[in-house]
Amino acid sequence: MADSSANETLKKMRKWQKTKAELALQTNWKVGLFFHLKPKAAEMAKFLKELGLRTVYFSNSQVLFQYLLEKRDIRMILCDWEPQKTSDSGTGTDFLINYKKFAQEKSFTQDVPIILVTFHFTGKDLMPAIRLGARDILIMPTTIDIVGEKVLANINKTVEEKSKTLQNTEPLMDKAEELIRTGNYRAAIKIYQEVIDEHGGAVDVLEKQAEAHLRAGQMDSAISCFKQCVEIEKGNARALQGLGNCYYQMGSYRQAREFFKKVVELEPENGFVDHKIGRTYMEENNMKGAERHLEIAAERNPSFFEIIEDLAMIKCDHDNADQALKILEKFLETCPEDMRGHIEYAETLIKAGKYEKAERAVREGLSQAEKDKYEPPVALYNRWGIALRKQEKYLEAIEKYGIALRIEPNNPEIHFNIAKARFESGERELVLEKFKECFEIDPSLKEEFWDDKLLSPLHEYFPKPD
Repeated sequence: MADSSANETLKKMRKWQKTKAELALQTNWKVGLFFHLKPKAAEMAKFLKELGLRTVYFSNSQVLFQYLLEKRDIRMILCDWEPQKTSDSGTGTDFLINYKKFAQEKSFTQDVPIILVTFHFTGKDLMPAIRLGARDILIMPTTIDIVGEKVLANINKTVEEKSKTLQNTEPLMDKAEELIRTGNYRAAIKIYQEVIDEHGGAVDVLEKQAEAHLRAGQMDSAISCFKQCVEIEKGNARALQGLGNCYYQMGSYRQAREFFKKVVELEPENGFVDHKIGRTYMEENNMKGAERHLEIAAERNPSFFEIIEDLAMIKCDHDNADQALKILEKFLETCPEDMRGHIEYAETLIKAGKYEKAERAVREGLSQAEKDKYEPPVALYNRWGIALRKQEKYLEAIEKYGIALRIEPNNPEIHFNIAKARFESGERELVLEKFKECFEIDPSLKEEFWDDKLLSPLHEYFPKPD
């Protein structure tokens, strides 16, 4: 019996060596090991070395993901799996979930099979692991020939099937990406459809096609593609977020919110989606609901200006200007180089009636711009002029507006503010001429002109817009 077993093992090993030679496995190909239990990792590394395969050991999934992006020589991942134990190691099904997120976020299309290595599992454990993307299961303790068969079966699939598909589709996908960059979304959609017709509806291609439909304004088609993605992968956060974006653009804020909330369930730390939820409430004029989600989003993404801007605006509109200012001050401590923060901070100080502080804020912003070698933002000089005008320092205000015009001579807002400052100062000669110049550049500002009660003595000179 012993001789028979030895002969069988030898036969399997010869088969391994023969198939390995036929596949022409490159010497730089490696197998990634992601194990929490080091003895198990050591045993697997020993087997793989005897099979003539190189290995790389990872103790952190983020390091592994970064390696995949930079090196691209990992052809398989063997991952620790202990389904009956809870662990903070991030291995097993946790790794599968994180890998899927990584692949979606980074558009990582290289097919890297993942084999889960375990001492035992049940049928109840198996199905979730397979659904999450495990290609195979390896039960320990094992033998070198079993390891060889598992590796061979999956590398074989990768090399002979997937690489052929990637080879055929890669030029088309690259061409579609270039068309997307140039704004030719309809042409890109046709290419994605070619790939789908030839090779089937792979999730990553369907997602890209859906995004192209969305950018082209073809909402029904975008929704259809994203829904196909969710049918294939029920926990596809990227597709669910895409559906939310579609319904948001269509003005169906309740439906958009339902999909965004599903994303948050899958990715609790995704503050950008909380921002999206906040935006849906803002569109419905539910500022309390918006404020709640924006605060969560700001806590998770303190450097994302659009979140901070929306939250500060709501706080200020609710007579909580001091809270708004604290939020913006905290943002500027973290991101002093972001000129949008300086502009919004000065704007909020003006709304709060703190005009001298607004002047100081503008000077600090301009100083930062000079330090970072930015072109001075016109909006900062505009805020400076407004702060001075509010203090009835009209000549100084006009001077600051003049600096802004030297940077942007055709900025209609600056022309409008100069005309307004001249009118408020009691000057009348050039006022009508200045407003006329402003409306020639941007006729839509007539609406603001007519809404401004202080300018009512001049309304008779310019017809009210329809």
